[in-house]
Amino acid sequence: MSDTAPDLKPGERITDSLFFALYPDAAAAARIAELAARLRIEHRLKARAISADRLHVTLLYLGAFAGVPADVVAQACTAACRIASPPVELVLDRIGSFAGRRAKRPLVLSGDVAEPLGALEHTLGPALEAAGIALKRHPRFT
Repeated sequence: MSDTAPDLKPGERITDSLFFALYPDAAAAARIAELAARLRIEHRLKARAISADRLHVTLLYLGAFAGVPADVVAQACTAACRIASPPVELVLDRIGSFAGRRAKRPLVLSGDVAEPLGALEHTLGPALEAAGIALKRHPRFT
C-alpha cells in the first residue's frame, strides 16, 4: 500500500478510507456538539459542525481504497485483537485546524497526548505493520 493512494485499476476511484479511531461516549459527544454550536455562534463561523456520531480521534490511518478491502480489514482486526489497552481518557482543551493543502480545513479540538493514548498508538502501529499493513504516519501524533 502506498502512502497516498492504492494502485487503482482503470475506471476505479477512491471511495473509502480506513482508519483506527476512538469515539467519545454519548455524553462527551453531546458536550462537544454543544461547544461546537456555541463557538459557531460566538465566532460567526460559517462551516457546519459534523454530526456528533462522527466525532472521533484518529489513531492510525490505513489508507484510501476503491471499495472496502476485506483482506486489509481482516489483517487489521487480527492485529488489533492481539493488543490490550487500559481505558483512555482525553482532555481536549484547544481548538485549531490541521494545516494542509485541502480546501476544507476542519476545526478540531486538540490537547496534550496522555500516556495511555500515546501508548495505545505506539502499540497498535507496530502490530499493524507486523501484520503487513503499511501505515501513513505523522512524525508527531496530535
